[in-house]
Amino acid sequence: MTPPDRHGRRIFIILFFVLLPFLGMLVSSRQLLPFYERGESTTGPLSLRAANLSVVFCPRQRCDLALGRMFLRARSTISCLFYDLDDPLLLGWLRRKSSSVNVSVLVDRRNSKGLETYGFIRPVRRPGLMHHKLCIIDRRIVTLGSYNPTLRGGLSNSNNLVMLDSPSLAALFARAFSAVQGTVISPQPAYAPSSMLEAYVCPADGCEKRLAEELSRADTSIVFMTFSFTSRTLADILINLSRQGIDVQGIYESARKKDAAYPLLRDAGIPLFADRNPANMHHKVFIIDNRTVVTGSFNPTRNGNRRNDEDLLVIHDPGFASLFLEEYAVLTGKARPEVEAGHRNIFLRVCPDPEGNDAGKESVAITNLNARPLDMRGWRLRSGKLSLMLTAVLQPEETKILRAEDGLFRLKNEDADVMLSDLVGPVAVVSWNGKGKDAAEGRCYP
Repeated sequence: MTPPDRHGRRIFIILFFVLLPFLGMLVSSRQLLPFYERGESTTGPLSLRAANLSVVFCPRQRCDLALGRMFLRARSTISCLFYDLDDPLLLGWLRRKSSSVNVSVLVDRRNSKGLETYGFIRPVRRPGLMHHKLCIIDRRIVTLGSYNPTLRGGLSNSNNLVMLDSPSLAALFARAFSAVQGTVISPQPAYAPSSMLEAYVCPADGCEKRLAEELSRADTSIVFMTFSFTSRTLADILINLSRQGIDVQGIYESARKKDAAYPLLRDAGIPLFADRNPANMHHKVFIIDNRTVVTGSFNPTRNGNRRNDEDLLVIHDPGFASLFLEEYAVLTGKARPEVEAGHRNIFLRVCPDPEGNDAGKESVAITNLNARPLDMRGWRLRSGKLSLMLTAVLQPEETKILRAEDGLFRLKNEDADVMLSDLVGPVAVVSWNGKGKDAAEGRCYP
């Protein structure tokens, strides 16, 4: 057999590298889609049987390739609303498809710079953020979630991309395009118990109200993954449910730890995890009773509820919810438990100098305010150069008192602190200061 000539080899190499991205996308998308399906698209508006429901979690999975596959399969229309868009791969595929199908993409004006050269992209100016991450393809495929199609959104940030095949759902979400273009839309009707899928466009539909309704129906548990959370209304609902015995816990973007809701939840003893992704934990997800998922573009904030253009999807299905619970497990496995000073699950009380001198009468009291036993073996109590290892297991509401007169430690009565640390880091800190030995006389802190 005669070996191919040099010209033939050159053509083969060029074709290989031209087709490689498409081959990679098809292979990857076959692995990614569908993760979860329920039958074919046949009957039933808003039924899971008709939805062909899939979800991708980036960056551990390829959101860009999954969305790109939807674009390349389009036969007639691609209509998208994006808060941000800069992924060159997706931009290239959209440009290629624009020669054969009707492509229309609206981008928030704040992030539209440099996109003017794409004839199918138009910036939009809205009172708040045009915050959607929404596409409707061929008037039946819907993609949405927390994923902005940017390099950072797909390759760095923790996000979700939900894909559904449902003409009925596509028709409901088409209201979002009307709203963004200035048309006043009517609110959706109230929750129908027979619906397995619910679609809301906000602010018209009141995302906070819809989410509050879902949370209030919780029987056993609520798990949340939130980028930003300032809604006092929703925080109060979570706190009240927690006090009624509902298991409430969540993970948040660590850069947003001062958002108004987190101190309220923390002080109520709700377990929180601070995300350790050096980029952003960008989800906007609530999982209720291990069977209902609420996701979309909506952050539970004042602007998200009243000013921004947002979307909200509610899915009632245990199988789908299990995929989001798996994502939560992945993220919390890489996170650190919430260890802000003054955590109310543990009450630390220090009496540094009860008799006005350093006579060895100081004491430290630790109270377990959790509803379950607290294993403190291996924890440390630190003050200055002092580092005392603890061995106690405290029952709910039990108090452990450590006394200096037992020879365990000594505390100063001027400008000092006591820090309680678990195996991860600080759990509670009590500080005091004063001038002279009388500063702390007869006093305990806090």
